[in-house]
Amino acid sequence: MPIIVGSIEASLRRFAHYDYWDDAVRRPMLADCGADILIYGMGELPITEIARRLKKGEKATEITDVRGTCVLVSDPAVCRYESLTLPSYAAVRDDKKSYAKAAFTEQNEQDSVRGRALIQECDGRYLIQNPPVVPPEGRALDAIFELPYARTYHPDYEALGGVPAIEEVQFSIIHNRGCFGSCNFCALSLHQGRYVTARSHDSVLREAKQIIASPGFKGYIHDVGGPTADFRGPACKKQKTAGTCPDRQCLFPTPCPAVDFDHSDYMSLLQKLRALDGVKKVFVRSGIRYDYMIRDKKSGFFGDLVCHHVSGQLKVAPEHISKNVLHYMGKPYADVFQRFSDEFYRLCEVHGKEQYL
Repeated sequence: MPIIVGSIEASLRRFAHYDYWDDAVRRPMLADCGADILIYGMGELPITEIARRLKKGEKATEITDVRGTCVLVSDPAVCRYESLTLPSYAAVRDDKKSYAKAAFTEQNEQDSVRGRALIQECDGRYLIQNPPVVPPEGRALDAIFELPYARTYHPDYEALGGVPAIEEVQFSIIHNRGCFGSCNFCALSLHQGRYVTARSHDSVLREAKQIIASPGFKGYIHDVGGPTADFRGPACKKQKTAGTCPDRQCLFPTPCPAVDFDHSDYMSLLQKLRALDGVKKVFVRSGIRYDYMIRDKKSGFFGDLVCHHVSGQLKVAPEHISKNVLHYMGKPYADVFQRFSDEFYRLCEVHGKEQYL
């Protein structure tokens, strides 16, 4: 029986990695779990290709070239893509500089356009990470989000009293994937990548209408968000064909001049949602990238957000106040947050809202 593993857990453990519980560097997950293939990132496309090839009669051990997957092999020559060799498991286990070098390369090659395969030796075998899968967009992305999900927890949890956290997300909508914020401590770029894709307005509105018809819905859509709520597309025009830049981040330490600071599409989507019959309020509770938002001088989104979409408290993530700590985290400095905070409370006063950060 072929064994395939995936999810965020597998994604973040696909290479040799530091384990908090063991306080040690562990081997790649495939070296310990015995699975045939590991799917990293969002797995809808890789898992369907693997299923198709298994159905045709291929053995799991022969399926070594699917994008968005890792395999553990005895001969690295089976890799069919241009590749880079990472420091070995033994090297990253014993040397912090080797660990840092490997982690930097892993992060930098997480790009579906320019990303290369990565190979890491582990106890005489070789982990091969094939390049990232090209993320689905347009109708393909809409189709994934419009599958007939149950929108609740598994019935087995009823015996344990249910899952109270479902109340926060049951009437929420995910509209995007990916994040070009690239904070140094965050798993998102390693899992969903820096290239942002978004569902069509029609797809989101169809889901909203399903929510409106759901038992228990009282008129409040709790969130229209995702990894970062206010991203609706790539950071700049070149990312679709050239990929994300290997030598700089989009927003840190200062925003790239090529970034398109525009919330008009997101604002239009929110306006359509709050106009639906049966909707009283549409909130944004996913994190807002405030350094991106305050540079948008044309859409009027900040005022619209404050006036219509804050449920008493807007969630943002300044993370820290120390410039040195923020630098290592890859987050905007305190003066940027202060400018955002000042404008937020000014707009609250303009619109007569008692709201907080």
